Amino acid sequence: MRVRLLDLDGSLPTQPILAAALDEGWGQRVDMRAQADDLRLWARPGAMNVARQALQSAGDPPGHGAGVNFLGSGDFHHLAVPLIDAAGEPITVLHFDNHPAWVRFAPEYHCGSWVNRVLAMAHVRQVITIGPCSDDLSWPQFKGGNLAALADGHLQLYPW
Repeated sequence: MRVRLLDLDGSLPTQPILAAALDEGWGQRVDMRAQADDLRLWARPGAMNVARQALQSAGDPPGHGAGVNFLGSGDFHHLAVPLIDAAGEPITVLHFDNHPAWVRFAPEYHCGSWVNRVLAMAHVRQVITIGPCSDDLSWPQFKGGNLAALADGHLQLYPW
């Protein structure tokens, strides 16, 4: 397994199992703390481009096989967009969250809208969201929910 820590808030490298991954050489830490304020909760396209460049510069994490990326705080969900975009091969995204993250806030990237960006990628076959229990699911048509993706099966939603 390949492990990558996007260190935006200092919380990840202090966790014993993740610290061991770094110490033992089967994990990679990408220091993005200097960018955290520009990326927290939502980001303009320029800030996302800087984040994309940081990820590209870091290269792939060590090891073989499947990769897992840890982002720390939920304030940075939208950083999944460049990570998924970099996959470049057909994938299904499994998303665990209290919110569906399917609203439209263009042109910014937002922790509540990143799923729509991912759904627009040609190589993303499907997004499966598990766990929403927020009021986002009440009258979603009035809150910008992507009901078209839900209707055509590109998005599956399994509420709590």
